[in-house]
Amino acid sequence: MKQAIEFNHYRADTMIIGARKKQHYASYLHVHKGTALIRLGKAELPVCANQGFWLPIDCLNAVTIMKGSQVSTLNFSVRSTALLSNQAGFIEKSPLITGIIEQLHARQEKGNEDWDAPYGRLLRCARDYLATLTPHDIATDSFRLSMTSLDALGNGKALSEITGKALEHALGLSTEDIAVQLRVREWVRLYKSGRSIKKIALAVSLSETEVEQLLRQIAGIS
Repeated sequence: MKQAIEFNHYRADTMIIGARKKQHYASYLHVHKGTALIRLGKAELPVCANQGFWLPIDCLNAVTIMKGSQVSTLNFSVRSTALLSNQAGFIEKSPLITGIIEQLHARQEKGNEDWDAPYGRLLRCARDYLATLTPHDIATDSFRLSMTSLDALGNGKALSEITGKALEHALGLSTEDIAVQLRVREWVRLYKSGRSIKKIALAVSLSETEVEQLLRQIAGIS
């Protein structure tokens, strides 16, 4: 990180699949559209449109941004002077942080990223505001249902019509799209660990061409 605080905006034309790692900075992740999946331990948490999530320094996690999603992140290095939370969790929706992120994105698009100008002051304002908040868990029945539904799809299981519609409403994606992306994500992990396309295709009963096409279309791997 060149500065103590950095802002990034992602338009996921293909899936963005992060490796599981312990990060050396704290992050606030804000989803504008679609869904990001955050793995903490054995749990994978869906962060949906208009939700924010906090990841503290040294937090072991893996972030997946689903294809078609738009996500912004604020990263805070150990050089940050504010006392930031060391607890992972959801951040309460706030017009202030949403407005700051919109302004940061607009200025970044125009190339106005001077640390000593309004862009830098917006970054510091976001840091100071986030330092006042306490991340929390979501324990609603609908959230737990989304987690179990994602787990089921990831394991190749079908969902009931009611459960499927609830998941589609929460994530803003069709169950078919979610299932395909989760399946392709697993192929990406196998491929990066040394598994050949041929062996992946044999395991899933598809042709090599079909696997290569899905990897390219969904995950941008050619």
